[in-house]
Amino acid sequence: MLSAFKIKEFDLQPIFEEWKDGPVFKGNPKKDLPVEEWLEKIKEGCIERGVPEEYWYKVAQHFMGPKARARYVAPIVIL
Repeated sequence: MLSAFKIKEFDLQPIFEEWKDGPVFKGNPKKDLPVEEWLEKIKEGCIERGVPEEYWYKVAQHFMGPKARARYVAPIVIL
């Protein structure tokens, strides 16, 4: 019964290798897109590439620069 709640395995590596021009959020408010726009671009790219919704937060983490990643404390929620 608990297996019904497990996330199905999905290999993101081929997605990252193919998605070279993904929207990077570097943590610089003067140069970055607003967070809402950046998340929307992540969502659109995930849908386009067939990434399950349960993995969108991992894709968003992949496209965070080191400065933004250092500030990251909680899971990103894409609406």
